[in-house]
Amino acid sequence: MENQDVKELNDLLRGLYMGVYAYEHYIHNCGDPSVKKTLQKIQQEHKFNTIRVAERIQNLGGVPIHDEGITRAITDFFSKMTSPTLTEDILEDALRSEEKYRAQMAANQSNGQLSEKNIQLIDDIVERNACHVATLRETLDSL
Repeated sequence: MENQDVKELNDLLRGLYMGVYAYEHYIHNCGDPSVKKTLQKIQQEHKFNTIRVAERIQNLGGVPIHDEGITRAITDFFSKMTSPTLTEDILEDALRSEEKYRAQMAANQSNGQLSEKNIQLIDDIVERNACHVATLRETLDSL
């Protein structure tokens, strides 16, 4: 049976993968080279965080979820159907998604069921996420 930390971290990992895939669609649809670079940088940080969380799960003796499977299929389907194509809309959608995900991570962290080491990892990801929000706001304001 999977311990609570592994379960919670796999939930976090699932959300990180969804973010990576969402940014794939944002980048594909973005026509502004400068904004595309910003989106690529944020996506790279999400990818890095997936590696960190997967390693932590493995160190706990668990098996991290994979980036393949039903999560990706569902995300790809809905992203293709609903992905914005205008630069401003892309940034607004990315900003909303980052803010929503940050709130979810904070709520999961505060449920009191994670170890201190895992809370530190999540804190770091939440802090990076706050930087993504600021970057997206600045980029949106500069348009």
